[in-house]
Amino acid sequence: MTKSAPLKAGADASSDARKGGAEAPPMASGPMASAGAGSSPAAAGGDAYARTIPSPLGALWLAVDGEGRALSVEWDGAEALELGLQRRSFRQASTPTPAGAAGLDRLAAALARYFEGDVLAPLAIGVTAASAFRRGVLGALNELPAGTCTSYGALAVQIGAKPGAARAVGGAVGSNPLPIVIPCHRVLQADGTLGGFSGGLDRKRWLLRHEGLSWREG
Repeated sequence: MTKSAPLKAGADASSDARKGGAEAPPMASGPMASAGAGSSPAAAGGDAYARTIPSPLGALWLAVDGEGRALSVEWDGAEALELGLQRRSFRQASTPTPAGAAGLDRLAAALARYFEGDVLAPLAIGVTAASAFRRGVLGALNELPAGTCTSYGALAVQIGAKPGAARAVGGAVGSNPLPIVIPCHRVLQADGTLGGFSGGLDRKRWLLRHEGLSWREG
């Protein structure tokens, strides 16, 4: 098993190709989901506002909606961010609303503190998913306790999916538009090996080490 030093005491940390959709999941109560004002799920579509920030894993492209709810964290550049937003019927606007600007500030600051090893601030999210099944998977994943890994099969059991649904759960995990925020990097194969990750396995290893979590190399 591979392991590294954990985040600072008390820190809250929050696979493959991602897809958009038109249905909004319920807000989850995980470490990155706000229980306060503005935490209701966003309707698909509308204006989105973007910003690029540096990180130890390379540049991240962020997007929020007009109410400042987090929509996307993208590894692969502005074009990939734009395409992902378009699939969910959002369009990028150049000048954010005051709420949008504040949401970008919160998302950028929360991620910066996370990469510094500090506590993750709660964030309102506006994730959309294509089906009730995917909404259930992402909702369960967002409730994964900090410092904990799970498996695709365990997620399937948690949401009451039929036996043998681990592969479908993997597809739903891979649709996550908010990696790190919704901690899909903490989903492993049943044997403890890494499985997939939208940002690539080197980034997944880095994030797991950063949170002091263990895995098995296949």
